[in-house]
Amino acid sequence: MTTQAQNQASEFAEFGQRLIDLGMAMKRDQTTVRDLQVLAKACGIKLLNLRSVPKAELNNG
Repeated sequence: MTTQAQNQASEFAEFGQRLIDLGMAMKRDQTTVRDLQVLAKACGIKLLNLRSVPKAELNNG
């Protein structure tokens, strides 16, 4: 594997880890919206109008 290919593989691995970190943070009850925004930004994702919705509200539409 060439150095360039190794660098690309490393970049993809790092990006994958950032996505995993974001997903894990979304599962934690203690994660703040600000935490999610920072993690999403590190993945190149912009979160707009993010808010927490209770399960009851989701079920009742």
